[in-house]
Amino acid sequence: MSNQSQVKKKKPISPHVVTGLVIVTLVAVTLVMFAKVLFATGDITISQPHGDLAFHYAHLRQFGFEELRKGNLPLWNPYNFSGMPFVGFFQSAMFYPPNMVHLILPLAAAINWTVALHIFLSGLFVCLWSRRHGFHPAASLLAGFLWMFSGPLFMHVYAGHLTLLCTMAWAPMIMLCIDEMLKKPCGTWALLGGLVVAMQVLAGFPQCFFYTAVAGLIYFCLRIANASMRARALIGFAVMYALGVGMSSVQLITGIEAAGESVRAGGTTFKYAATFSFPPENFITLLVPGFFGNMTNFPYWGRCFLWEMCLFIGVTGFFLAIYGTIAGDRPTCRFWLCMVIILLILALGAHTPLFAPLYRYVPGFNCFRGMSKFILPASLFLCMLAGAGFDTMLKNKKPSRGLLLIVLGTAICLGTGALCIKYMSARDEGLWSRLMKAMYELKECYADLLGYTSPSFFHEAGVFASKSLLVSSGICLFLFMLLLLARHFKVAVYAVGVLAAAEVIVFSSGLRATFDAGIENRSLRRFLDSNPGDYRIMYPFNPNHAMCMRIQDVWGYEALVLKRYAAFMAFTQGKDPNTACAELSMRRYHRLMSLLRLRFIFVPEGNAVKIMESPSYMPHVCLVPETRVVKGAEEVFEVMGKPDFDPRKVVVLESPSHLVLGKSRALGTARLLDFTTDHMTIEAGVAEPAILLVTDAYS
Repeated sequence: MSNQSQVKKKKPISPHVVTGLVIVTLVAVTLVMFAKVLFATGDITISQPHGDLAFHYAHLRQFGFEELRKGNLPLWNPYNFSGMPFVGFFQSAMFYPPNMVHLILPLAAAINWTVALHIFLSGLFVCLWSRRHGFHPAASLLAGFLWMFSGPLFMHVYAGHLTLLCTMAWAPMIMLCIDEMLKKPCGTWALLGGLVVAMQVLAGFPQCFFYTAVAGLIYFCLRIANASMRARALIGFAVMYALGVGMSSVQLITGIEAAGESVRAGGTTFKYAATFSFPPENFITLLVPGFFGNMTNFPYWGRCFLWEMCLFIGVTGFFLAIYGTIAGDRPTCRFWLCMVIILLILALGAHTPLFAPLYRYVPGFNCFRGMSKFILPASLFLCMLAGAGFDTMLKNKKPSRGLLLIVLGTAICLGTGALCIKYMSARDEGLWSRLMKAMYELKECYADLLGYTSPSFFHEAGVFASKSLLVSSGICLFLFMLLLLARHFKVAVYAVGVLAAAEVIVFSSGLRATFDAGIENRSLRRFLDSNPGDYRIMYPFNPNHAMCMRIQDVWGYEALVLKRYAAFMAFTQGKDPNTACAELSMRRYHRLMSLLRLRFIFVPEGNAVKIMESPSYMPHVCLVPETRVVKGAEEVFEVMGKPDFDPRKVVVLESPSHLVLGKSRALGTARLLDFTTDHMTIEAGVAEPAILLVTDAYS
């Protein structure tokens, strides 16, 4: 028997254990990030107080799932825009399985858990995708963190874009299914991919579904040349989307039908579709997210909105992506780099000559504004490149001298830029002020509209930009030192990963604004209770609150407004009905608004609210003795615009009626017995034929 000691080999950790540890880490970090709202009492809700969640999604969820608890699927919303489809509009997301949490939890808790769940899923799916590419567990975890807390994704938590977050959470899983389909086509991946596509449709943000599909198609086309079974991969890809469309058809068909009657029917105008393209100067947000302000410590004064125009995945994450491009798995990283470049070019939208032919000839591109949302899939691939860079370092490949020089050079450039801007902004009419004024003249800066035009604001903006540059320069210097150490000490490589994750987590933690979702406008309720009746109001401050309070409003906050109704409202406001859109400012009362049963108009006057009462308003249902047949919408408005037109006496028709109206003028009676989201009961008695007019919008 040998006296030599036996060296026991360590058993490798099971992949299932590794995956479990990754999931536990993601869960823990997500719970810590959202602990303030997940474990709070009351109605505190994640998102800024004046964002889409407060003004739109909270009301949709409360109204929709209150009805569902009663056993009623609300097909119609009678409370906004004088009535409009509810389930038919995608953003109601009534068929999205995770939204069933609203049947169990109170509104605020359900929203908070929904947001936290989808941020977690975003990271989890990136981890799964990167693990299928053979990433080290720490590298896959880092890639997940970078995507979860990146500027392009997490800033929409601040903005309150609930359905966007739900939709984009599934994007990494779609790319994973495409990769697996190209590697080894089979029915399992086609079925899984179909389920994921269906979840994207049901999540309620068709623009992000479309952009993800475009990104997936480009990715598939780039990679199929290297596939061993191209025909089967192509069939699998087609089956995946066919299954997804089929499984979500209950929402897709009703949504397309409703959209066909909306202001987006037939596509938007070129000018409208060109808005919210990614501004080229915002590429600086890759390294300096607060260069134009960060919304929390200093107002954003750049073009459009920061949550649509920020590319930040961390300074360290950006350099890891560069390293992944240089030193990572060449075929895979080459495809990912191509995807980043192509998607960023698409995100530039109207700033490139590519936009016009896309708008004119490629179906779908004329239906949306905000090409900048292509930064979402672009940043997803950028995070994968960063994970590849970290994975390469972890697998004993030392950071190259070239990378060190790039990091050091960037630190010097950012520091120099900080000093220059601080100097230029100190002068009232210096170069910095002229640059800001030139940006305002582009008419895409909302800071200009908010009055941020004084010399003192220009100076403060320069100081803030200078500080932001210095912070990024300091991170670059710290990263440079860690990379130097990483050439000799393995522990320094892990420190690089910790720094990358810490950057985006700290960045995102500053975006956790909250509002109270349970506040009801008691003064409005008291006023309406003291003035009973079947009428509508015009309440411009938070019109979608009408859904929750069960009061009727002539307007609301929704991207898809019924086209005929929007045209009518545009006409009452002196606008061209042919160019009617959802962004219509109600600035005046028109006598035809009596047709909408409009009684009270709430007008802001400084810090107070002035309440105006209309001279008269029509009943919910009535009998009208005469008709007039006209041809086309233009003639309709021409007739209705005449001073002697009375909607109580004449109904304007666009096609002849076969009804022979009576001549005695003994109209009879009509009254509304009850109405819900899906039906109304009318009792009418007539001696002769008459037109029954219902003063609601219709679809």
